[in-house]
Amino acid sequence: MKKRGYGRNSQKERHWREVVRGQEQGDESVRAYCRREGLTESAFYWWRRELSRRRLKGVAAGHHPNAAGFLPVEVADDGKAKDSGLELRLGASCVLYLRPGFDRQTLAEVLDAWEGRAC
Repeated sequence: MKKRGYGRNSQKERHWREVVRGQEQGDESVRAYCRREGLTESAFYWWRRELSRRRLKGVAAGHHPNAAGFLPVEVADDGKAKDSGLELRLGASCVLYLRPGFDRQTLAEVLDAWEGRAC
């Protein structure tokens, strides 16, 4: 039996993906970002959790895991570059420092855990 009024709205989903991505790429807390954008924190957290759930459901169904998950990469020379590795920023709250010879499997597991983190 089909439920009435509960279908997915792709425009709304796209909008919230952009909202969540915007907050993650910035330096503001969720509270400050929501206040500035005129959003309720509860809606932001609900959508962030829901989008993560939908993405994981898509991965389980065999869809491409990063169809909407990749972010642009920027190579910047800020004068702090080291010959000893790579700095990977995951949103505003997490930075990974990778040394030459890092274990790719461990990195993949860390990134999977980060993507599926609880809200």
